Parts: sequence; C-alpha cells; structure tokens
Amino acid sequence: MTDRLALLESVFQRECRSLAQYLAESGLWTHRGDRAAQELVRSIMADERRWAEQLYSLIEQRGGVPRPGSYPTAFTDMNLHFVSLDFMLLRLADFLDHEIAAIRSDLSAAANDAALRSLLEAMLERKGGQVTALRNQASTLTAKAS
Repeated sequence: MTDRLALLESVFQRECRSLAQYLAESGLWTHRGDRAAQELVRSIMADERRWAEQLYSLIEQRGGVPRPGSYPTAFTDMNLHFVSLDFMLLRLADFLDHEIAAIRSDLSAAANDAALRSLLEAMLERKGGQVTALRNQASTLTAKAS
C-alpha cells in the first residue's frame, strides 16, 4: 500500500505543478487570432486540475496527506512570465510528451490498483490528444503569421 500511495502522491504533484498550471499562474500574452489555442490550453489546465482533485481524493481515501509541492526550478529558470501563447504551444506539447512517458511508466507500477490504473489510462488518452491538438494549433498560428 505504501508504494501505491507514493505513486499516487508523485502523480498528484506532477498534475498540480505541471507546466500548464505554472502558465496559468504566470500569465500568458494572447491576441484575438489565437482564441482556439487559448481554449485548448484552458482545457488542458482544467483537465489537470480535475485529475489532481481525483488524485487528492484517492490519496486521502488511502490515509495519505496530499502535498502539491513546488514548481520545478526549471520553470522559473526559463523565465516564463508573460510570454506569448504562440511561443509556448510547442513547449507545452513537448512537456506533455514527457508526462505521457511518465504515465506509461506509472501504469506498470499501478497494475494491481484498478482505480489508479483507470485514471492513468484516461489521462494518457486525453494527453495524447492534447499533444496533437497543440501541435496543430502551433502550425495554424504559424501559417497565419506568414
């Protein structure tokens, strides 16, 4: 049970302190032409908050204490305050690719935990679609700018 709780806490921290959540707090510069990209990024932020809430509940149900932790120093070192949404789309897609790899690894560790496995599978499927959508939006905005 302790290993599963540690896994839950790790996934919880990743969702709470993801790049999308950091960007939500740091402020993105946007313009009218990127409305679809804005909606996509807001959707990603909302999904991560919802998953964090579900993970929070699982941690509490199992006797743990959810701790979101701090944002990675890499985010502050990159000075991502008030950057443009256009600039961040591909970076966010790359970050989600790393998250997908971590979730795949988590799935093998959660083999005997049906609730966590179900949540991770849903996250994996949704994040895969988000990566594709982010890359498509980046291409669309680049084409509009040309």
